[in-house]
Amino acid sequence: MPEFLDMYIKDLCLKANAFRSLYDIHGDRDLSGALGDYFDRYWVKFSFSRDSSMDFNVLAVDSSSRHLSTENGGLFYVARALGLTGSGNAYRRVDCGFDFCFTGDGSDFVGRVMEWLEHLTIIDALNSGFRGVILLDGSIYGRLSHVPLEFNLTSNKDFMIRYFDDLIKLMDLCRKFNVPLIGVSKGSASHFFRDFILGLLAVDVGVKLGLDALSIKNYIFKVFDDRKNAAKLLSGLPEDLKRVFMELIHRKPDFQLILRYAKSTGYTFPLLLNPPPRTIRA
Repeated sequence: MPEFLDMYIKDLCLKANAFRSLYDIHGDRDLSGALGDYFDRYWVKFSFSRDSSMDFNVLAVDSSSRHLSTENGGLFYVARALGLTGSGNAYRRVDCGFDFCFTGDGSDFVGRVMEWLEHLTIIDALNSGFRGVILLDGSIYGRLSHVPLEFNLTSNKDFMIRYFDDLIKLMDLCRKFNVPLIGVSKGSASHFFRDFILGLLAVDVGVKLGLDALSIKNYIFKVFDDRKNAAKLLSGLPEDLKRVFMELIHRKPDFQLILRYAKSTGYTFPLLLNPPPRTIRA
């Protein structure tokens, strides 16, 4: 709002340096050499073949939405999907609606609407003659495994039937035209790979300093279980090892690690996304 613009600018100027420090992908510069070496061990280079005869015109599809609760307890939403091709074509779909939702805030329903619009956008592109490669935001398996139960809404009780009807239509068209449909599923906030790399580094640094590997792993578990008292738990450790642990405590996403250290196109060794604590300890 314009009434708050002057306050916003003052607040932003006061915090600008702190924001830059947090945003800086080189924030782990004290460990950059060691982290880079460990990253390279688990990064698999992959180069696309220049000899491929495949049509590499790509259609990338994504969606967004906003919804709000109205004063009479209803739900108003607007969702949109956009598909863009490498050759410059654009395909669009929009849906808005009003309903009464009796479980949650309606975000699950709106999420399915967004996916549905993405499916319709791809169908439009295929019916218009697109025959390249389709990139879909999210897991295809996740969409196919939704339970087709009706939402607890006043209207739109048949929505999931329409959802799967159009999803099946999309799959049939991809099969018919031999068009690859690729689900690009990334965990933007996932930090398991970075924690894994730093855990390996902590063990190796500790062993070089004469500590037992098992005791270092126990320190890792204690730090994860009680982050508030981490400084106290680590007070007796050598400074070099403490530095690794402090980087482990101040979590950053895997995305930051990849941007910082990847020297080529590729992928990481397979790791479980958001594994349970038992798996992390293993």
